[in-house]
Amino acid sequence: MQKHDYRVRAGSRELSAHAYGLAIDVHAIETRTGRWEVEQEYAKDPQRWRASGGSQRSCVGSPRTMQGRLLRQLACGMRAQASVRLVLSPDDNYDHRNHLHIETFPADANALFTKQLMPARTRQGRRVAR
Repeated sequence: MQKHDYRVRAGSRELSAHAYGLAIDVHAIETRTGRWEVEQEYAKDPQRWRASGGSQRSCVGSPRTMQGRLLRQLACGMRAQASVRLVLSPDDNYDHRNHLHIETFPADANALFTKQLMPARTRQGRRVAR
C-alpha cells in the first residue's frame, strides 16, 4: 500500500499529478491465481503501444504469457477510458520500466489550479500563509 506522494515532476519544479491525488503507480496486481509484477511480466511492445490509435485490441496484440496479456489488457483498457488522462507503461521510457502510471483529472480540470484547491505549500515544501 502506497501513501500519498507529494512530489514534483522529474526534471521540473511543477507538482506532479501524484501530489494532487490524481495519479497512481501500479507496480503489481494480485489475482486469485497470483501476484504479477509489471517489471517482470508486462509484455513490452513499444511500436504496438504507440501505433494502436486507441484500439484496445490492436494495443494488446498477442503476448506470449497469460500474465503479459493481462497486464497489457489492463494498460490498454485504462488508456481507452474517457476518465483516464494518461497511462505510461514500460513501453514508454526507462522511468516507467517497473510500473504503470495511471493519471486522471478532476471533473472541472480548471478548478485544480484555483487558489482554493492549491496545496498550501511553496515549491520548497514549506507551509505558506494565505
